[in-house]
Amino acid sequence: MRYQYDYDIKDDLINLIQIKNDFTGANELKYYLDKYTKEKDILKRNLMKFCIYKLSAELSDREIHNFDCDVSKDIIISFQRTYNWLSDSLFCHQKDGYGNVISSKYELLKDNMVFRGDTMTSIWTILKGYVKLKTGISRISENDTWEWFILRESNNIQLSSNAGLFLELGHTLGNFIPVPLGFNVGRSNFGKWDSWDLTLFQIYKWYSDNSQENEYYNNQALERLFTNDRNKQSTVLNCQEWLSTFRTWNDFVKENYLQSFVDRNGVPKQFFKNHTLEYPQPQTLQEYEEFFRTVNECIAERGKMIIKVLEQKGYEVEKGEQNENYQSTRINRKLIFPFSNIKKGVDTVKDEMNKRSLQGISYCVGYLMRCIGIIFSSYYYIQFLIKVGYNAPFERENINYMPMGRYENVAWILLAMFILTTIILCISYIKNKKGIKRFLMIGVTVFIVVLCILPVIYTVAINIIQNMTWFETWLNSDYIGHTDTIKFYLKLYGIICILFVIIPSVWLLIDSDYRYYMKYCVKSALLTVALIPTLLIVLETGSLLIIVGIISSSIFAFGWNIRCSYCRKMFALRRARVEVISREDISVLVDIETRGKNGETLQTSQYVPGIREMYDVVYICKHCGSETRKRKKREYPKI
Repeated sequence: MRYQYDYDIKDDLINLIQIKNDFTGANELKYYLDKYTKEKDILKRNLMKFCIYKLSAELSDREIHNFDCDVSKDIIISFQRTYNWLSDSLFCHQKDGYGNVISSKYELLKDNMVFRGDTMTSIWTILKGYVKLKTGISRISENDTWEWFILRESNNIQLSSNAGLFLELGHTLGNFIPVPLGFNVGRSNFGKWDSWDLTLFQIYKWYSDNSQENEYYNNQALERLFTNDRNKQSTVLNCQEWLSTFRTWNDFVKENYLQSFVDRNGVPKQFFKNHTLEYPQPQTLQEYEEFFRTVNECIAERGKMIIKVLEQKGYEVEKGEQNENYQSTRINRKLIFPFSNIKKGVDTVKDEMNKRSLQGISYCVGYLMRCIGIIFSSYYYIQFLIKVGYNAPFERENINYMPMGRYENVAWILLAMFILTTIILCISYIKNKKGIKRFLMIGVTVFIVVLCILPVIYTVAINIIQNMTWFETWLNSDYIGHTDTIKFYLKLYGIICILFVIIPSVWLLIDSDYRYYMKYCVKSALLTVALIPTLLIVLETGSLLIIVGIISSSIFAFGWNIRCSYCRKMFALRRARVEVISREDISVLVDIETRGKNGETLQTSQYVPGIREMYDVVYICKHCGSETRKRKKREYPKI
């Protein structure tokens, strides 16, 4: 197994199916497996992969049929290696009621107790509810199943990025935990309570109820958790014995690496607001998005912690991620203005530096470009307002305070920083790629470096030979001093420099592994070298300030009107549909034209039968996928 925090165990099953190539029992699955391997959209791939995993139970091959992620061989072995309290346990096959070994399913034995893997937060119940809400389809044919329905409709089901990520992280190390026999089935309540925050809160209550050493245990919290378990009493006793080995709640959290699932006070987090056993499932897209976002963060952080533990114990781990481009897009790291969320920016830079050092450095330089551009432009403009203002800005004594003139030197530094980020990404590309692409990139990178060094060499050479008579004579000759030769060569040099920076920039933008980083650097350059100077020029004139203010206010008002109430992003909502809420019969006043005795047109007003309709305009956020409704009313005549 690849010890990687976001490695999806379902990939092991997919590989097994492809190797065996036996689709007896579900021949249609072969078509969808081929379709899955060709699909490029990561969200659709995750949805199809999960459905194939669920439907693999219909295949006749016993090894595939019995495959279950949370009790697979590699996961059970990882429990022995990760959890100190299971280090001396015995690894063995599961057996059925007749004592026969079940292939592909494993367990651990310790002190006469059986421990098996449990998927902490189940995907299936949540996914089914989410799909019903997204598609508006709550019932399917009696001869159909939801697994097949979702697989067939996978191209038409629009998952949000958070939902797609949950389908992947749901079967990674961070969402598996060893539990005593009966715990998994007992706590799920037919899937409704199969969410780890609900389970963890009942365990938290159990430790609170048993904080004092008493002769008897208070198991009310566990009895509530296992309400609908057929073997409730034995499951409660097994769980009691398991929990009592950790002595305290804090020990339980620490020994099972559950720190990401509790807040600063040690209380279990809720995956969405008001999530309880009485309100177990999200009911709106907004609640689903909150659920996905929270559970993804918890699982990912726990997975990273487990990987760190395995590494400390000497096991080989992979710190990278399965799909760097997808990882880049699935975490919201778009920082248009760096100071809108400084902590987020710092955390992102740290994360990038830990995962991919060279890309992280380029990201850091791009972020620094934005900071420098905003700080200096703001400082120059504020000083301009204080020292000069708009009374006589273009008088000779005030020219030195013009913000654009002062910012020009900063812009050249920022342009040099952009070239530096491009070179850094080129070096990373050379390190990670092979073949002809690598050699071509080496050539381009060397040429850029040479072009950057030439001005330095030129300056040094001028300083050395400027006092030599022959150089001065040559410089002032008719050929050089009185022609446009020098200007021509300078322009040519500038064009060559720009071209040889644009070429690798476009190259990196095309490459899926580097697109995110190059886009970030290009946006930083456009913001600091193009947008800010343009804004400073407009602000200098003053007369355009009012027009810019009106246009900016109008754009802001429009963006605010289509702002997502959940993720708070402007220009985020797109109109999806209209849902009629109610209709009632009313009288509507309308203007009616009639002809008089002399043929003239007469206009009168009168009441006619009409309808008052209340309806919701439903908007979907293009960023987080949440749903926003705006209630409206209209009245119209029946005729």
